[in-house]
Amino acid sequence: MSTFEHPDEIAQELEVLESIYPEELTKISENELSIALKLEDPNDADVQHPLLLHVSYTPSYPNEPPDLSLSQPDEEDDDDTEPFLSDEDIEQLTESLRTVANESLGMAMVFTLSSSIADAFTSIVTTKREAAELLARQKAAR
Repeated sequence: MSTFEHPDEIAQELEVLESIYPEELTKISENELSIALKLEDPNDADVQHPLLLHVSYTPSYPNEPPDLSLSQPDEEDDDDTEPFLSDEDIEQLTESLRTVANESLGMAMVFTLSSSIADAFTSIVTTKREAAELLARQKAAR
């Protein structure tokens, strides 16, 4: 098992995160957690898209970024429903997270990371909507 350089900082951050995300956070171990995020659709404020942020603290955290992954929980309502985000979208969001993590080295960053996902998500959804509208206009012009 790895020895963590800053176990007190991780414990303090977990305590803060548990207060911010009392229902959404699942503590998997002392050094691993997941946060169930609900991302508001920028096209329809009544629609939320679930996304799971998985965080594994690394031994030198916060001087190195945690291991991060994103996934979409299975939709319970409809087995035939396609996930809202494509694998490419998830990879784009993950890359955005890595950028923010590298910019946040030296300080507790999981809340910053979870907050940054909403902005990146809005950007992806807006770009997809604009591309669909452009395609629709091009088809209509034919």
